[in-house]
Amino acid sequence: MQANQGQMQQQKPVNSLKEIQEEEQEIAFLMWFEEESARVRQENERRVSLALTSESEGSARGRGKGVRARGRGSRSERGRGRGRDRKEQVSAAAV
Repeated sequence: MQANQGQMQQQKPVNSLKEIQEEEQEIAFLMWFEEESARVRQENERRVSLALTSESEGSARGRGKGVRARGRGSRSERGRGRGRDRKEQVSAAAV
């Protein structure tokens, strides 16, 4: 019986506390590394999709050739709004 126990002890590798702690630290590091890699991968995918979305919106905006910016009238109406206000200011200042 004692011979049996001696053989069993020889078969099991005996790990010191230091070795066990090193293994646990390595496992914890590998788990953290995998999680961090997945997070970075997702963030990069999100950035790429946002960049693609903004590029497609930007190209859609520039399609109308020859269209003037909002708020500008035709040539005959140019300056109409400011002129009225300016005339009122001049007349008010004269009084």
